[in-house]
Amino acid sequence: MAALMAAAAWSGEKAGGEMSSASIWLVRILEINDNRTFGLVNAADLAAWEAQMALERKLFDRALALAIQAWETDPATADKVFPRSAVNPRSLTRVGTYADLELARAKLKYCQAQEAKRRAAFLRDLADGGKGHKANVREKENKQQRWQQEKQALDDLARDLFQKKLAELQRNAAAAAAPGAAATPAAAE
Repeated sequence: MAALMAAAAWSGEKAGGEMSSASIWLVRILEINDNRTFGLVNAADLAAWEAQMALERKLFDRALALAIQAWETDPATADKVFPRSAVNPRSLTRVGTYADLELARAKLKYCQAQEAKRRAAFLRDLADGGKGHKANVREKENKQQRWQQEKQALDDLARDLFQKKLAELQRNAAAAAAPGAAATPAAAE
């Protein structure tokens, strides 16, 4: 997965900043934490991303079950409910296909700017959450801020736990797919 996240692989560009004359796809990736990322990919990178997403979708329920189980057995988190809404399956959406690299880059910049506006509006709305009431505004804001910080900490912990379990399942799936590796996972555990 780290190789896919490399800048050259993500943008579909070669080391010299060139892209093949084949079709260029503008894609949007919705991350586990609901962050949206846009990028340009070529056909090979698109196939690799789609394969990665398919594997993650296949392993999602199992990884989530393992993360919830680990959450419930950890004494530090056992008394809290696993924040299920903090973990969402990643998805890849093809936004557009382009033959002209400059046009694709322009659309990419536009999509990134729109996403930045959307994110800023979301954060602004989140910050303005309790300011409409006159009575106890400061106390309500402080309480809401503490609640949001606690929720964010629990969400981050749940995402980290889920990502560890998903990575573990992906390693096991890759080892099982490799020829002669059937004995390796059992020996490692």
